[in-house]
Amino acid sequence: AEEIIVTTTSGAELNLDELVKKGFYRPIVVERMDGLGLRVPPNTFSVRDIEKYVESDRLVDVIDVELQTELQMSFGEFANYFTDADRKKLLNLISLEVSNTKLGGLVEAPYVARKLDFLNNYWPESAQIPDGPIQKPAVAKYCLISAKDSYTDFHIDFGGTSVWYHILWNIKIEAFTYLIDNHRS
Repeated sequence: AEEIIVTTTSGAELNLDELVKKGFYRPIVVERMDGLGLRVPPNTFSVRDIEKYVESDRLVDVIDVELQTELQMSFGEFANYFTDADRKKLLNLISLEVSNTKLGGLVEAPYVARKLDFLNNYWPESAQIPDGPIQKPAVAKYCLISAKDSYTDFHIDFGGTSVWYHILWNIKIEAFTYLIDNHRS
């Protein structure tokens, strides 16, 4: 028998009680977003719209896909690259944190992801440890922008986070959302 790699459901069927009771051990693909509690910009939202919401001169780290090395440029430069049909390099932007930007206000994680989020539900605003005080990490909402054929050779999400993705636009893939359980070792 073929191994099931992902679980599929609808937004209305995905609920916290079932996840807590049964656990979840593989990605969950949500085929219909109704009832998911997700808020994202419309699928007409473009890279140029993102530029307006995060500011053109903001420095971003991008990955040169061929070399798997990181370089820095302004978001405006990246937007120019992304909208250019004749790209000389293949770049991947996977770390645009937007929580405290105008774009962050347009995005709300699915209800289940918000309820499972360790950082926002349990992490104190500040804490004292033997090495001194630490502040609550300020990472919550990322915008990933990848050109066709992009990939990253290795990626780890922060421990204790509820990771979810929503593909806003793509030529070959219809919009969907999925959660990945990264709490199980």
